[in-house]
Amino acid sequence: MPCLGITGSFGSGKTTVARFFHKLGAKVVDADKITHALIAPQGACFKGIVKAFGRSILTSGRIDRKKLAEVVFRSPLKRRKLERIIHPRVIARIKNEIRKNKGKLVVVEIPLLFEKDLQKMFDVVAVVDVNQTNQINRLKKRAALTTGEILERIRAQWPIKRKIKLADCVIDNTGSLQKTKKQVLELYKILTRNQERKK
Repeated sequence: MPCLGITGSFGSGKTTVARFFHKLGAKVVDADKITHALIAPQGACFKGIVKAFGRSILTSGRIDRKKLAEVVFRSPLKRRKLERIIHPRVIARIKNEIRKNKGKLVVVEIPLLFEKDLQKMFDVVAVVDVNQTNQINRLKKRAALTTGEILERIRAQWPIKRKIKLADCVIDNTGSLQKTKKQVLELYKILTRNQERKK
């Protein structure tokens, strides 16, 4: 079965798309969830991050993701330092999940797929696109961030147009959830077509 990589801009709707694939029966691997496990107090990256960025990023003995984000999104140098600590372990875990689930469609949600040159890991790459007005409005509701903070995070990633040029397909998440769901179903059918014929 093929392996699908899902990427897009910050707040474009990658998780929504991944959730639709999960409901259709795909194995979904979320790079952000792997990261959260790695930076937890017992996680493999916890000590390295605290050593690199200091105890000021902690709240009640845990890494405060908002405090860490405030540090790294304002400094490309610090962001790269954080990525060097986390990304090799995230990638190793993703590869392990892909290996373990060879018999089914594996969908990997990974924000920095192109930025980290990970497209070769996947048979197909889909970019989730959304217009910036919708993107900012959704993020304000979901993440309690200011417009400035949102734009700061969007600019920390590649422009969406650059990602679209490199992708195999685009899922437009600007409209209703029903429209997004329909696009996911169409892509799911294409990706699982050969498998269905074998049954």
